[in-house]
Amino acid sequence: MKIAARKRVLALLCGFLSAICIACRVGGNSGNQGGSFRVVYIAKQPASHAVISEQTTTFEVFAKGVKPLRYQWMKNGIGISGATLATYVTPPATAQDDGSRFQVVVNNWLGTVTSDSATLKVVPSQPREAISFPVKVSTNGRYLVDSNNKPFRIQGEAAWSLISNLTYAEADRYLSNRQAKGFNTVLVELIEHKYAQGGKGANFSGVPTNRGGALPFKTQAGGRAYDGTWGTADFSSPNEAYFAFADMIIDLAARKGMLVNLVPMYLGFGGRNAGWWAELNNSVNTQVVSYNFGLYVGNRYKDRKNIIWTIGGDYFPPSGSEGEERLLKVLQGVKAAGAAQLWTGHWSGSCLSTDEAAFAPLINLNGVYTYGVLGHPGATYDEARAAHSYSPPQPAYLLETGYEEEGWFPGDTASVRMYQYYAILGGSTAGGFFGSRDVWKFATDRWWFDPANFGHGTWTTGMESTGTFDFVYLGRLLDSVPWYNLVPSEISGMKTLVVRGGGNYGTTDYVVAEATSDGKALLAYIPPTGNGPRSLTINMTALSGTSRGSWFDPTSGTFTEINGGPHPNVGTETFTTPGINSRGERDWVLVLRVN
Repeated sequence: MKIAARKRVLALLCGFLSAICIACRVGGNSGNQGGSFRVVYIAKQPASHAVISEQTTTFEVFAKGVKPLRYQWMKNGIGISGATLATYVTPPATAQDDGSRFQVVVNNWLGTVTSDSATLKVVPSQPREAISFPVKVSTNGRYLVDSNNKPFRIQGEAAWSLISNLTYAEADRYLSNRQAKGFNTVLVELIEHKYAQGGKGANFSGVPTNRGGALPFKTQAGGRAYDGTWGTADFSSPNEAYFAFADMIIDLAARKGMLVNLVPMYLGFGGRNAGWWAELNNSVNTQVVSYNFGLYVGNRYKDRKNIIWTIGGDYFPPSGSEGEERLLKVLQGVKAAGAAQLWTGHWSGSCLSTDEAAFAPLINLNGVYTYGVLGHPGATYDEARAAHSYSPPQPAYLLETGYEEEGWFPGDTASVRMYQYYAILGGSTAGGFFGSRDVWKFATDRWWFDPANFGHGTWTTGMESTGTFDFVYLGRLLDSVPWYNLVPSEISGMKTLVVRGGGNYGTTDYVVAEATSDGKALLAYIPPTGNGPRSLTINMTALSGTSRGSWFDPTSGTFTEINGGPHPNVGTETFTTPGINSRGERDWVLVLRVN
């Protein structure tokens, strides 16, 4: 017995030592820098990022090694009391925190390792004027105004799964964060399907419960209790508990001055199981039932002033099909209930909201859904120009393009920034939406959607992403000029603004430019695709007087005055980019303002 006991102890000890060796041999930084064994190491370093003044932010580290691991965060080399987890949430940031360096020391009983430094950039807050809902179309048809006729530019984010995937407290945190960053609109599905993590969405079987466990419908085809099975829901049986929670989220957004771009029934890519196309075509949801569901939704939300509606969702219904007619009945039902809010459409990219003929007469805003020109992903200005040229004029805005960190199209921050600037300065003058891989579906450390190995993170970290702040800076650039008067080069009577050095149309070396119709300001975006400084020659006669020039850095939100001004509004003048921007990339915006 004693020999057997000794063997068991020896086996356990060998297993324990083997586990240590396995943990030690994995690559990465190590507390044992001189040897081949790595007893604790940093798998993912803390990342530098920005924060809005008076807001908190989170640093995180991913360390591996023999457990338990212990953490101690440091600020500018000094330990932070109580900061002993893998994540560190800062206090509300002040101007004095700008440039602070954060590191974390990780150790176990075998060794210690110190992370790289991450730098915090504090971005001054920018108070936002109060918005009076509802919004409506301006008299010239080019942009939105609030109920006081004050121009309202959509500064939005795709938050598709907000109603289904967050609790009320989490939604409050999300909307407060976006409000502080200057966002004023969120794109949200009223009823989620495949990506609802409250049910079996984590396994992608599509049970569309919210986080409280409520399904949007009570019964399914055949009269049995609805269990969320794809294609079976009966639209005549809405579940009050589900929609009551949706009411709360929409009202919460209203209190924060946020417009909700509400999708009553997302169809799903290709009409497949991400959405409700199968339900729309099942045996129970006839045209009458679909119309009555629209009446139900319209009656419920007709008095919510902070809503605009989006019909469709990643799918063009086949022309003349029964499904198309039933979807049209949903829209007609909403309107018949007295819901007078504006409508737009989301079909298959690349497209405009007005491209679906059966719905075009009912569309009020021309959403641009684009990934670029065929063969040249990223040239999003082409579809934007088409929307701006649409007759009669409708507010043209960027509804969707490539998302940060996704891989269907390049999702690096420079590419996503280019998509945004190209579309909004190329013709989507009424505003646009930003999208992030981890935020749109509100991924957590236990639930995410990663069908093509793009990677994943948490929505709380995603809210502080580099791309988020790039979009914040874009909004601030537009706020610095009369954005509602911007007209793209060579459209609606605007002169050719870039006469040399503008690159090739249809590619991602093209320079997009807009000027205000009164000639008070001009903006020209130079993409990050070049290899060195770039010169472009501007038609100065598009301006109404002598101007001063500056270069806007889209990665830092800062302006650098151009020497040699003021610049007369005669002939042409050549401007050369300053080289690399604050992030080591080469995109810039030329800004000319009449004195």
